[in-house]
Amino acid sequence: MSPIIVWAFTRQVRAAALCVAKIHVNFQGIQVLSKTEIIPEDTAREGSIDACRHANGKDWWVFKSGYRRNAFSMSILSPAGMSFERYNSTAPQTFESEVVWNIFSSNGTRFFHYMSGDSRILDVYDFGRCTIDLSNLQSYDFTDWVLEDLDFNPN
Repeated sequence: MSPIIVWAFTRQVRAAALCVAKIHVNFQGIQVLSKTEIIPEDTAREGSIDACRHANGKDWWVFKSGYRRNAFSMSILSPAGMSFERYNSTAPQTFESEVVWNIFSSNGTRFFHYMSGDSRILDVYDFGRCTIDLSNLQSYDFTDWVLEDLDFNPN
């Protein structure tokens, strides 16, 4: 088995910080190479992180929801590591709710951001894999529905 590098996103116990661990896996076992706090006061719910391969084919864009609907933390994950920066979209600046999902389409051209609580809103963006631009916001109100899952047809 060839050695591989795994990036694991974790939350500190009894703290709001989001951490990333770089893990080396080979036939002898697992070794944690580093563990770094990347968002000191992460206020978003669990499950609100997703990644999409960069258009260069080797790096990854990582998105993490913030406390408000239009606020994200984003990073590029490369062999050198990662660090998050704040990114604000064109969505209305409202507070997040109890359940938050972020998911990229299989080809990486769309970004879906779902919030569920008092209202249930699905924001759909076009995503620029070279530039990390979120554009062409389309919002859908699912307040009368319970959205259980999102999945994508590659066609």
